[in-house]
Amino acid sequence: MGQELQVPDAFKAKGMAKVFQGRVNLDDNLADGIGQSYPIIRIKGKIWSIQHRGERKIVSRPDDGSPSGHLDVVILEQAKGKSKSYYKKYDAGTSDGDRPICASIDGIVPDDDVQAKQNDTCALCQRNVWKTDPETGRRGRECTDYKRLAVLVMPNQTTPLFGQALLEPMFLRVPPDSLQSLAIMGETMTNQGYHYKTYLTRISFDPQKAHPSMLFRPVRPLDENEGAVVLEVSDNPSIGRIVGTDVATGGMKTVSTAAEPTGLNTVTATVTKPRPVAVAKPKPAPEPEPEPEEEQLSLLTPPPAAVPVKKPPRAARVVPAAPPAAAAPQNNGHAEEDVDLAVASDDDLDAEIAKLIATK
Repeated sequence: MGQELQVPDAFKAKGMAKVFQGRVNLDDNLADGIGQSYPIIRIKGKIWSIQHRGERKIVSRPDDGSPSGHLDVVILEQAKGKSKSYYKKYDAGTSDGDRPICASIDGIVPDDDVQAKQNDTCALCQRNVWKTDPETGRRGRECTDYKRLAVLVMPNQTTPLFGQALLEPMFLRVPPDSLQSLAIMGETMTNQGYHYKTYLTRISFDPQKAHPSMLFRPVRPLDENEGAVVLEVSDNPSIGRIVGTDVATGGMKTVSTAAEPTGLNTVTATVTKPRPVAVAKPKPAPEPEPEPEEEQLSLLTPPPAAVPVKKPPRAARVVPAAPPAAAAPQNNGHAEEDVDLAVASDDDLDAEIAKLIATK
């Protein structure tokens, strides 16, 4: 459901009446204070989805259409500090997509448009105090920290969903216990001489945890052509609204959007800054072994849909006939193709035949 506006030809043919020229300010825009919406990456369980212009679609695998276990992105910009959000009560079945009751983009004071401000400052707020949950026994804070990222999702994951690549910034909310992995990747790649905007990042879920805890890892550096695309998308003014800098007005506070709730309001994690790696000068990171799916990841041309490859049937091993006096070997009812036998070379077969003839 698109919301593009088709301008009638009359506007293009006539232009604005001369009487208005110099008497109106074109910088006085009806979009002031509203801003254009931007896509939001959401998580429910361990399933990725993208909400864009009223549509919410699950990110799927290209081979079988099942939900994808990872998201391939380029991180365009980050909020310099941690943001905060407070939900009075979160229910995974009914609260999906709800806005928090109180929130702060800069983590210092509540946003201007919150539903119920809990305190004038975050540092003195009763929701920001460490407590023990009586039901779970876990220690945490009612108001959770998270990180705001503006990311560009690779076209091979957005084209199947929307019919075209979404080459625009998207909002990704990094929950509290995923901050450690993000910090480790950022520190490691900085020590290798790479800014987060210059390489492809794969975000998956920690299989050791029941809840969706993100794992970040670098995949490969971007090439020159992909870099040009990233720099062009980086000029999109919606990035300021996503990370809280609001480049359009120059202010720090913006109208907050519906942050992605995780239901983990009592789960927090302390981000321990990893020890810097001592290097004489920045050096390129070794390119990782490409996985079959990653070889086609490109910001320029979306790859075609993957076609499952059928493996050819395994040839049966040729085994010489046993001598008449010897009993036939038992295979417990399995066909020869079901038994995983090593395939012998021609020399080995010749030697085995000669040995059998010699025993006659």
